[in-house]
Amino acid sequence: MEYAETLCCQAFEVELCTSSIQEPLYVKIKDVEPLSFFDHHDRGIWPDDQGLLFDFFENFISHSVYSFTAVEAFANESIPENFKYVF
Repeated sequence: MEYAETLCCQAFEVELCTSSIQEPLYVKIKDVEPLSFFDHHDRGIWPDDQGLLFDFFENFISHSVYSFTAVEAFANESIPENFKYVF
């Protein structure tokens, strides 16, 4: 297999891989209301259990990273084979 074909296959595999990873992450965060993690106290509002909030951050950031990776893989795959960058 030629080098260009290898890169194309790898980009396509990354796109498929990220789409299978990001769907469960999206399902975890789509119905979450982040303000529900915060508790009202006499002196203000803060989360008593920060673990839930950090789990939400982790899932949200992971979903964003995998989404951008899928978009980048698609963009790289869409570049014409005879494209030459001129600076």
